[in-house]
Amino acid sequence: MTTRIAGVVKLNNLPAKRVVTALSIDGSLVATGFSDESTGFFDLDTTPETKALTVIVTDDAGSEFTENTEYELDDIAHPISYAGIAYKCTTAGNSGSPLPTEWPLTGTVTVGTAEFTAFSINQPQVYSPVKPQVVE
Repeated sequence: MTTRIAGVVKLNNLPAKRVVTALSIDGSLVATGFSDESTGFFDLDTTPETKALTVIVTDDAGSEFTENTEYELDDIAHPISYAGIAYKCTTAGNSGSPLPTEWPLTGTVTVGTAEFTAFSINQPQVYSPVKPQVVE
């Protein structure tokens, strides 16, 4: 028996690429994936879960910036002092050392030889209970 949850993610009534996470009633991870950027559609395999799940939809805040790290175009990262702003790499390069001590809330920031553009993280969306669909 296979189970799944599927749906469409939207922000401001438009399809959006976001992280979709399904958790069991005890809070353990069941499945995670991304919704499609152009359609917002997601489909997660939740096998063997048949009981109601909690589904959390969030923006990708990336990983924490680290010194002397190669960043590629479109990588996403955030500083240790994360405050609802993440940064998307627009010019590939090495973060070098030390990392900036001040992080802009808007615009661009150069980190070593890489350049990043700041963007705000949207509020998470939480849906519960969500009953997985049984598919044969």
